[in-house]
Amino acid sequence: MWPCTPREETLLQPAPETSDLFDDIILLSDGQIVYQGPREHVLGFFEYMGFKCPERKGAADFLQEVTSRKDQKQYWVREDQPYRFITAKEFSEAFQSFHVGMKLGDELGVPSEKTKSHPAALTTRKYGAGKKELLKACISREYLLMKRNSYVYIFKFIHLTMMAFITMTLFLRTEMKHDSVVGGGIYMGALFFGLITIMFNGMAEISMTIAKLPVFYKQRDLLFYPSWAYALPTWILKIPISFAEVSIWVFLTYNVIGFDPNVERLFKQYLILVLVNQMASGLFRFIAAAGRNMVVANTFGAFALLILFALGGFVLSREDIKKWWIWGYWISPMMYGQNALMVNEFLGNQWRRVLPGSNESLGITVLMSRGFFHDPDWYWFGVGGLLGFIVLFNFFYTLALAYLKPFEKNQAVISEKPEGNEQANGVGGKLQLSNNGSNSSNVTRSEATTVNKKKGMVLPFEPHSITFVDIIYSVDMPQEIKKQGANEDKLVLLKGVSGSFRPGVLTALMGVSGAGKTTLMDVLAGRKTGGYIEGNITVSGFPKKQETFARVSGYCEQNDIHSPHVIAYTAVRLLFTTFIALMFGTLFWDLGTKTKKRQDLANAMGSMYAAVLFLGIQNAASRKSVLGCILPCHMPVPRHVFFLFVYVEAFTLERKLCKMRYIRTDFRTRKLQVLIEIPYIFVQAAVYGLIVYAMIGFEWTAAKFFWYFFFMYFTFYGMMAVAVTPNHHIAAIVSSAFYGLWNVFSGFIIPRPSIPIWWRWYYYICPVSWTLYGLVVSQFGDIRDVLEDGQTVEQYLRNYFDFRHEFIGVVAGVIVAFTVLFGAIFTVSIKLFNFQKR
Repeated sequence: MWPCTPREETLLQPAPETSDLFDDIILLSDGQIVYQGPREHVLGFFEYMGFKCPERKGAADFLQEVTSRKDQKQYWVREDQPYRFITAKEFSEAFQSFHVGMKLGDELGVPSEKTKSHPAALTTRKYGAGKKELLKACISREYLLMKRNSYVYIFKFIHLTMMAFITMTLFLRTEMKHDSVVGGGIYMGALFFGLITIMFNGMAEISMTIAKLPVFYKQRDLLFYPSWAYALPTWILKIPISFAEVSIWVFLTYNVIGFDPNVERLFKQYLILVLVNQMASGLFRFIAAAGRNMVVANTFGAFALLILFALGGFVLSREDIKKWWIWGYWISPMMYGQNALMVNEFLGNQWRRVLPGSNESLGITVLMSRGFFHDPDWYWFGVGGLLGFIVLFNFFYTLALAYLKPFEKNQAVISEKPEGNEQANGVGGKLQLSNNGSNSSNVTRSEATTVNKKKGMVLPFEPHSITFVDIIYSVDMPQEIKKQGANEDKLVLLKGVSGSFRPGVLTALMGVSGAGKTTLMDVLAGRKTGGYIEGNITVSGFPKKQETFARVSGYCEQNDIHSPHVIAYTAVRLLFTTFIALMFGTLFWDLGTKTKKRQDLANAMGSMYAAVLFLGIQNAASRKSVLGCILPCHMPVPRHVFFLFVYVEAFTLERKLCKMRYIRTDFRTRKLQVLIEIPYIFVQAAVYGLIVYAMIGFEWTAAKFFWYFFFMYFTFYGMMAVAVTPNHHIAAIVSSAFYGLWNVFSGFIIPRPSIPIWWRWYYYICPVSWTLYGLVVSQFGDIRDVLEDGQTVEQYLRNYFDFRHEFIGVVAGVIVAFTVLFGAIFTVSIKLFNFQKR
C-alpha cells in the first residue's frame, strides 16, 4: 500500500488476519528487543529457543504470552530438558546468535553513506515541520474541532438571541425614561447587563479548553508543535464567533431599548462589546490552562472573576473603593469596558438636557452619581485597555500551555522483583512449593492464619447464585450496515449465552476483544438502557427483578468511575468561602454603617448581590465538574435541575453513599441523603456570615444577625446542572442561560417597580430576588435616617425597590418553600431520570 514509505504500527491483541498483513515485527518485552525482523521467521526463532506455537493458537497471542512468566511454560516443547523460565534479556541475547539477528547485526555494522540518506532521516530542527506548516496544521485541527462542536456555538447563538429578546422587552424604550437620574440608572443597568452577558457567554471556554488539555500535553511533550502554534488558532478562529455573538446582541437590543439614536454610537457600542467578548475568551482560556482541571479552574477562577466583577465600578462605586483595593479597580478589564460604554451612551444627544437646579447635563449627572468618568476620551482609553488585556491574557494562556504540566502524571510501574534464573520450574515465590504436598499445605495454613489475624467486622450476608439461560441481546441494525447490503432488522450481539455464577467462587469471564464480555455483564447487571433482551435470568432460582437485584449486588465497571476530587474539594470549598468573606469584608469595609446617601445603600446592596451570585455559581460550577465524573456511573440524574446550595452539597455525599443510577431508594433514604450535609453548609454559612457581617459593619442586634445568617444560609445557590444534560461540559454551557436570567431579575440591575408588568411574574419565581429582598430589608428596612433627597432609608426602599420590612416573614417563608420545592424536584429526578445510553 505504501511502497516507498516505511510505516510502524503498534498492535494490541490483533487478529491473525491483521498481523499477517505486516512485513516485519519488533517484539518488545520488559524494555528489551526480543525479536526484530521478518514476520515469517519469528515463530522459527522461538522454536530455536524451545517454544512452539500450537496450531490452534494465533501467532500474535503466542508472541504476547511466550515472554510472560505465567504463560511461558505451556509452550515448552523440549521434553528431554527441564523447563526453566527464559527472561526477556536471555531472549534478546539469544537473538544475536539467530540467523535473523546475525544478519541484522551485519547490516548495522556497515556505516551508512550519508550521501544516500534522505533529508528527513536526521533531524535538523526541534519540530518536524516549519512554523508556517505547523500553524496551518493547528488551524485546520482547531477548525475541525469547532465544526464538531458546532452545537455549542449554535446553542450560544440561540441563548444570546433569547437573552436579547428578554432584555429588550424588559428594558423596553416605551417604559424607560430619559428625564431623571433614576431613569439614567435603569439605562446603566441595561448597559451593565449587556456587558456581563457578552462577557460571561464565553465561560464555556473553560470546560472546552480543559477537555482538550490531555491531548495537548501528550502532543506537546512529543514535540508535535510548539505551544504558540496551538494557542494562536484558538484565539484567531474565535474572532468571527465574537463578531456574530455581538451582532446578535447589539442589533436586536440597541434601538428597542432606546439607547442614543446615533449610528456612530451604535457601532462604538458594538466595538466595545466585541473587545469585551475577546478579552473574556482570552481570560477564560488562561484560567483553564492555569487551573488544568475543572475543580481548580472553577474555584480559583471564580475568585479572580469576583475581583474583576466587584471592582468594575458598577457593583461598588469608584469613589467608595478603599485605598487598599484601588489597584484592583485599575486592573479590572470590566472597568475599562463599563466606562467606555457609559461614556458612549450618556454623552449622547438625548442626555444633554439640564435638570432644574443643576449646571451639568443629565448624562454627566448620571455618570457622576455612580462614580463613572465623564471625559469623552475615556471611550478610547477603554478601547486601548481592552486591546491590551486581550493580548495579555492570550500571552499568559500561551505561557501556561508552554510551561505548566498536567496534575496527573502517568508513570510506568516497574517490578521490584528481578527476573532471575533461580526458579527451577519457572514459578517463583510461594507457588514454587506447590510440587511438594507438605509445603503446600503449610503455605495454605500460614496464609489462613494471616487472614484470621486481620481485625475488622464481618457483615452477615446471604449468598446467592445467578443462572442465565439462552441470553440473546440485539439492537436495531445501524443504517451504515444496512447500506452495505444487510437485510436484517436487528444486529445480534449475544447469541444464546448460558452460564451460572456460584456463591464463593471467583469466576473469570474471558474472551478476545469484541467477544461480548462487557455486553454480557451489562445485560446481567441490568445496565443496558436500549436494545432487546431475551432469555431467562434467575437469582437463587427466582426470576431476577432489577429493583431488588440492584440492592443486593455490586458492579465495578472497567472504567475508573471514582473522582479524585470529591474528598479534597470539601476543604477547598471552605477555604474559598473564607477567602471570599475576607475579600468582601475588606472591599466593603464599614459600608453597613453608612446610610446617608442612596449610593451607600447601592454599595451595601451590591455586596449582597455579588455574594449571592458568585458563591452560588462557583459552588455549582465546581460541583458540576466533580459530579460530572461520578454521576454517569452512579445515578439516574444527569446534570441540570436547579437547586439551592444546600441541596447541591448534599448531592456529593449522596453519590458517595450509593450507586443511585440503578438503585431505586425509597423516599426516606433520598430525604436523608439531601439533609445529611446540612451541618457542613451551616458551618460554611457561619464562617462567611460572621466575617462579613462584622467587617461590613451591619447593626449588631440579635434579630438582624439572625435574619442575615438565615438568608445567607438558604441562598448559597448551587444552580447545579444535574438533570438535563449528559455531561458537565454541556451542563456548564446550559447553566449560563439560567445564571443570566437569575441575575437580571435579582432586583439589583432593575428594581421590581421598573420591571414591565409582563415580566414581573418571573421576578416572583426567581429565588435570587427573594434572597436579595430578605437581605436588604432585614438590614435597612427599618432605618429612618434621612437621605440627600429628603427621603428616609425606609421610604426609599419602599418607593424605589418596593421592599417592605413588615414582609420579612413572608420572604423567609418563600425561601423555605423554594428549598422544599427543589428538594422535591431532586427526589423525583433521581428516581425517574436516566440519560445514560448503553
